Order: sequence, then C-alpha cells, then structure tokens
Amino acid sequence: MVDELFNCGGCIWTALATSVLVEALLQRGGEGDLDEAESAIDQLAAVPTDPGFVVHEISLLRLRALLARARRRGRLPRLPGPLPRHGDIVGLRGTHEVGRGDAMRIGAGR
Repeated sequence: MVDELFNCGGCIWTALATSVLVEALLQRGGEGDLDEAESAIDQLAAVPTDPGFVVHEISLLRLRALLARARRRGRLPRLPGPLPRHGDIVGLRGTHEVGRGDAMRIGAGR
C-alpha cells in the first residue's frame, strides 16, 4: 500500500500520509517498526520535488527527529539529582576572561 503511494507520481499527500504511517509505527513500537519507519522516511526522501518545496524538507526533518528520539528512548542514563542552578556556579566566576574578538581564554587571571 505504501509503495502505491510513492508510485502515484508526486502526489501532494505523500508527505502527510508518510507522516501518519511513521508516527503510527513509532507509537506502536513493535519489533521491526522502527526499521519500517526508517524505510518509509527513506522512500519519502527519494521522492523528487520542486526546488524550494519546503513542506517536503520540513516533513523529513520532523520524521527523522521523531525516529531518532524513538531509537534512543530508554538508552540515555538519567542524571542523578537536579541540574545546577545559577547560584550553584558562583565558584566558576572569574575563571575566564573575554578578550578582543570575543576570544575566550580559560583560566586567565585578573
């Protein structure tokens, strides 16, 4: 069914239909679903479009980001404790100096 969509000759609904398919596969998350979603994204990327047709490019970027997030879900370790706040980094003040051309010199004395 997906192959028919890509073979229809540049249908305007191709990106939308592929987005729905990929999102459904990613939500289901079954065995092989991520690979199938990647295959659909690759097929969409191969569809010839007019120069400057940003809807196609935006769809590809979004789908690739969703796929990347789905692939790394559960793989990243959680940080222990909260992230540092502004007041927690007082000891770092004065350890750098901004010079000409906004070049930063680490550890420059005052």
